Formats: sequence, structure tokens, C-alpha cells
Amino acid sequence: MINTLKIFDELSQTIDASAAKKITEVIGMVYEELQNIVSKDEFHELKEVVKELAEAQKRTEARLGELAEAQKELAEAQKETEKELKTLTITVKNMQKELGGISNTIGYELEDRFYHIFPQVLKEDFNIEVKGEVERRFIVYPSGADDEINIYGQGLLNGEEVYIIGESKAQLGKGDIKDFTHLLKRVKEHLGKKIIPLLLCYLIHPKVESFIQKEYPEIKVYRSYELSRRARKYSNSESK
Repeated sequence: MINTLKIFDELSQTIDASAAKKITEVIGMVYEELQNIVSKDEFHELKEVVKELAEAQKRTEARLGELAEAQKELAEAQKETEKELKTLTITVKNMQKELGGISNTIGYELEDRFYHIFPQVLKEDFNIEVKGEVERRFIVYPSGADDEINIYGQGLLNGEEVYIIGESKAQLGKGDIKDFTHLLKRVKEHLGKKIIPLLLCYLIHPKVESFIQKEYPEIKVYRSYELSRRARKYSNSESK
């Protein structure tokens, strides 16, 4: 007679109790069916096979446990990576904000140097009689949106009211030109008057300058050193 309780106890030491019970039940059934036709040695071999199966299942469960632990570690690593990426994103945004502030400061300094001579420059280059100050200001649209205008002025050109709209950049790129043309479109639609567009910069690449001349010939580009020479000329004329 087979001792199924002993088999169950032995199996329970290496595998889950429910699995050990199921295997024991199968062994009992097999024993009852084969006890009259299977020799003792053959049955012992069968027990060894079952034991090996149990060991294989135990190893499988161990590997599954290792896999679960690896998945847990991977999830933790991913969580840490996401945290670092979030920190990096915040850092980049702060840097962009700081760089934007520096760019604005450079642009403001550039404009501030030449506001006082724009009436004379516009008179010489366009025959525009400037009315009031050339300044920096915001244009607020009916929607509540607004645009900051680096160089803003009003004047008369052959008796027609015009607006001077300009942008200043340390170095002009094609992206700046396209952004400026979009700005001009918004402003023109809002003001409903002729626009005299100006760009002021320290430096402009020849390719960008050619791009402006070809695509947007109505835009007048002023380099800072050119206006510096004209400012000295105006100052010398006044001192005489």
C-alpha cells in the first residue's frame, strides 16, 4: 500500500501545498491502477520522475520570483529615470528663461542706444515726419492678447499716416524674420494703416540678408555700427 500522506509531506517541503496535494492524488490514482501490473522497481522510477518534476517546478517558481524581483527593480529604475528627466526638463526651462532674459536685455540696450536718432534716420531714409516719440510699447488686441513692439512710432509719409514697427536682435536668423513677418501681419490687421517695418541688429549673416532682400524687400535692416556712425554725424552737425 502506498503512503500518500508521506508523499504529500515530502512534496510539501519543496513545492506549494496545493500542487503537492494534486500530485499526491495523481500518484494514488496511478498506484491503484498499476499496482497489479507495475513492478516495485518501475514504481520507484515513477516516484523519481515525479520528484524530478517537483524539483523542476520548484526551480521554475524560483526563476519566476527572480523575474518578479527584476521587474520590480526595473520599475524603480524607470521611476528614478522619469524623476531625473523631470528635473532636467525644469532645468532646461529655467535656462531658456534665463537666456531669454539675457536676449531681451541685449535687445533693450540696442534699442535704447538709437531711439533718439530714429526721427532723423526715418526722415533721411523714408521722408517720414515722425510724430511724437519712437519708443518701446505693447499693442493689446481686442481678444486680450498682446505683442511687445521693440521699436514703435507714428508719422506722416507724403501726408499719409504710417506706423513704424521694428524688432531688435543681437544676431538675426531666418526664424527671427519669419516671426517678425507674422507680427507685422497681426499689427497691420489691428491698426489698419501702412506699416514701415524695421530690423535692428549687431550682426546678420549674408545668407539671411539675401533672404530678406529676396523674400521681404520692404523690411529695412539697420546694423548697430551703421546707426552709431549716423548718431556721431548728427551729433557733430548739432555741435557746429
